[in-house]
Amino acid sequence: FNITFADVEGNLGWQTTGRLPIRNYGNGTVPVDANRHPDTWTGWVPYEETPRQYGSPKDWIGNANHNTVKKDYPYYYSSYFSPYYRYQRLKELMALPGKKTVEDHWRYQRDDLNVFARRIAPILVKTLLSNPETEEMAHILQKWDYHDRIDSVATSIFQAIYRHLAKLTYEDELGSDLAATMLDTWYFWQERLETMIVEGNSPWFDVVSTSAKQETLTDLIQLAAAKAKDELSGQLGSDINSWTWGKVHQINNPNPLRRKGFGKDWLGGGSRPMGGSGETLYRSLYGFNKPDDIKYTAAMRMVADLSDEEKVVAVM
Repeated sequence: FNITFADVEGNLGWQTTGRLPIRNYGNGTVPVDANRHPDTWTGWVPYEETPRQYGSPKDWIGNANHNTVKKDYPYYYSSYFSPYYRYQRLKELMALPGKKTVEDHWRYQRDDLNVFARRIAPILVKTLLSNPETEEMAHILQKWDYHDRIDSVATSIFQAIYRHLAKLTYEDELGSDLAATMLDTWYFWQERLETMIVEGNSPWFDVVSTSAKQETLTDLIQLAAAKAKDELSGQLGSDINSWTWGKVHQINNPNPLRRKGFGKDWLGGGSRPMGGSGETLYRSLYGFNKPDDIKYTAAMRMVADLSDEEKVVAVM
């Protein structure tokens, strides 16, 4: 975890918390046989060498659970980081001219522009335009402004195609159970799949069960689009204009006294449409294997005006 701070002298910084082991063997991503490697940890990373920054060259500092450790860092830190998408969007917003107000910061926390989709959707469009069955979906993606709004049809189409594309890429090699486990942990694979899609060529795109043909990214996009079309039409009907994001992307806030089972709905809560996605600052990450269930969002959003201690706006 990173604690981000500003001090009374105007310095900005962040500091990792906790203690980091120095590993003699392995890097902590998988279990190690203690009989073969009994001295796995040789000590702790000295506090003064833990990842940190004090005194920012910019006039702002931020973090989105992404990798903040430089490549030349001498110790293993972690391999479990959020993709860079949210931090990239934060950089774009903070680069806008003018002094940022409390209202700006509040709006940024609810920003729903998807920089990942901005990079990947044009690649999907190019393939989908070549097939009459997916041409209408392509035109909707072409006109998209990449904002994951509740009323966006393009967001539903993009997320459904992308999810099926990821499953088609990995499931044949890993098997359904292992693929489902891996894909449900987005941090492990999302940036890597993005790189593969942008490069357009990877051994993972070949379906190993079809020995007579070597499938390409184009083949998998077409297959994923067909599955997405069947899924969305089955859920929401044949009218493509009714496939809005808020209908398939909802959040449930149950009462803590009765989170599930009989009587849960009597205590309030219930599902509500929500914008954003796992790639936006307005974060609403769905479970890969349960795409209609938002699994993660911000527990609290808060903006404090440090020039007036009475001015704090927050929502749980």
